Amino acid sequence: HGTDYALPYVSPWSRIVSEDDVNARMLAHMNCSYLGTPGHPPTLHALKQHAQSLALLISYLDPSLHSGRRRLEMGSAFDWLADLGVPYQNDDPEHWKPLNALMNEVESRNDADDTLFRCPLTDVPPRGLREATKNQYYQAQVARQPNASHHNLVMHANECLERLDHEYSPMGGILALVPLEDEEHGSSDELRGVKNSLLGQLLMHVQGLTIRMHEMELDMANMRDALAKDAVAPMQSLNSSEDSTNGRPARELVAGQDRYVLVNAGDGTWETLQRLFDGKEGIESQVAETYREAGLVGERAFVQTPGGAVHTSGVTAMDIRSRVYRLRGSGHSTIFLSPNFQEVTAELEAQPGVLGLVQPRWPERVSSWQRKYEEQIRAATSASRENSQLQRDKTNQAAQI
Repeated sequence: HGTDYALPYVSPWSRIVSEDDVNARMLAHMNCSYLGTPGHPPTLHALKQHAQSLALLISYLDPSLHSGRRRLEMGSAFDWLADLGVPYQNDDPEHWKPLNALMNEVESRNDADDTLFRCPLTDVPPRGLREATKNQYYQAQVARQPNASHHNLVMHANECLERLDHEYSPMGGILALVPLEDEEHGSSDELRGVKNSLLGQLLMHVQGLTIRMHEMELDMANMRDALAKDAVAPMQSLNSSEDSTNGRPARELVAGQDRYVLVNAGDGTWETLQRLFDGKEGIESQVAETYREAGLVGERAFVQTPGGAVHTSGVTAMDIRSRVYRLRGSGHSTIFLSPNFQEVTAELEAQPGVLGLVQPRWPERVSSWQRKYEEQIRAATSASRENSQLQRDKTNQAAQI
């Protein structure tokens, strides 16, 4: 916490002291700006609190090996109290070593923005001492980045990531920072640049783990559906054929298989489904190998067949079009399942069942067509002749006048 004369004090050393400790309240007065706060002169009480906190700090940094009343010797924790009339001097190299861990990490504090910490990546050039003989020794050990502790670097990186996550929140958060791969041109320059950065590799690794986790959840759901407690097992014959009736072998009563019957499931359907499964499994094997190279899948997830082929354990799920049938008027009777109806039936259903044709009619005869249009031609010719005769009569009358 801050005081009336100084900012809050936070440093790697201050984090060691517990906040519940009595000494923590005393060390709160250690940060100093008592003689430089405009309009706020210090009090004697504040100066004594400051001196007490400094004395406690010195006792932490230089613990005494003796107790009780004794003469203050040079090099002890409170040798500066031996003679207050003489300025304290000590040529011990340990007394001139810069205490980098005590540097305050707080830059400013106000009621609006709360406490503002210094950037851990800021380079601070060392300032020289007035003692020229100790200057070189002092500057050689001054940290150029005094605030670049692991804690501050992590907090600074977290703040940057939170800012990026907020900026990309409309697109799903910080994971949207990785550009998408162009399907036509492959990896773009931006994606290649992301792969060369630590943050990009981390984000892509998280994306890969997320996709892998999603696929594993789907695989687990498919296996649960396939191995559910109400899954129907193949019917097995229990007795010999001579004990059967009506020429059918005796079998165990399986309610599930009495309810469902496969139809149109011959060798053609079997080969078609196996071919589709082979293609789907080949694609999944390529994806699993990509995950294996990226370190997202362990070696135990792969199984080697006697033929030498390597594949991942689990099940391959595939969606196909199927159709179920039930006899009319049979109530809740057996349901017939056709897993491959689309090869013939669906093609027939896709074709139009009704064709639109022009209504048939007899065309007009040529004589009727000629009679219709020749009458119009004769009428036009007669009108043209009458018009020409009228024009000639009008011309003759004008000449006589």
